[in-house]
Amino acid sequence: MKDNYAWLIRSAASPGVVVVDPGEAQPLEKRLGHTPVIAILLTHLHSDHIQGAPALAAHYHAPVYGPANTHPTHVLKGGETLDLQGLTVEVLDTPGHASGHLSYYVPAVPAVMTGDTLFSGGCGRLFDGTAEDLFHSFRKYDQLPPQTLVCPGHEYTAANLDFIAGLAEQGNPGVSGLSAARLHDRREEVRALRAQNQPSVPVSLVVEQATNPFLRARTPTQLAALRSAKDRA
Repeated sequence: MKDNYAWLIRSAASPGVVVVDPGEAQPLEKRLGHTPVIAILLTHLHSDHIQGAPALAAHYHAPVYGPANTHPTHVLKGGETLDLQGLTVEVLDTPGHASGHLSYYVPAVPAVMTGDTLFSGGCGRLFDGTAEDLFHSFRKYDQLPPQTLVCPGHEYTAANLDFIAGLAEQGNPGVSGLSAARLHDRREEVRALRAQNQPSVPVSLVVEQATNPFLRARTPTQLAALRSAKDRA
């Protein structure tokens, strides 16, 4: 899976790791070796985020947490706080892209694993949710500390930022108030990283709040218009 990310969270209290959204098992098994897996966390039901979970869970004898439609061993709905061998994970209900979509906030880092709800410079398609769902999900991210690292499920940043720049050139009202200088700097940073085959994420929430018009949308209607424009791009 060329643009999917699975995230590994290490606990200071344990030698093990927590795995988020294992789209494939084999690359993770190669990376982890004999490192214990404390738990597997799933954000949503799409196969590119979960299809490695059964094999990984069997190999490491690890519990699987996620929405009911991902068929985990432990069903989550959002609002829970998990204690995973000393690692605290807060579960956020963040629908819009998919029903039951969850995000995982780790205060100790701090970082938030956003799956396909929020990308750097963008957001997920509205498959079985609404723009209003997505808008209210974003407000939950707004409550996190600005230094929180956003850890999305895909490497879409360069294309997202090019789309935003195109909207700005057209004078699209959806990007009004966006800092041209901050957008330029972020595009240059991402171009340099990707030219070296380096990831563009994680990225701080404060950067996304300055450069991501989807996250900055003032109303669900404005968010829907931006998402519709991106779908047609």
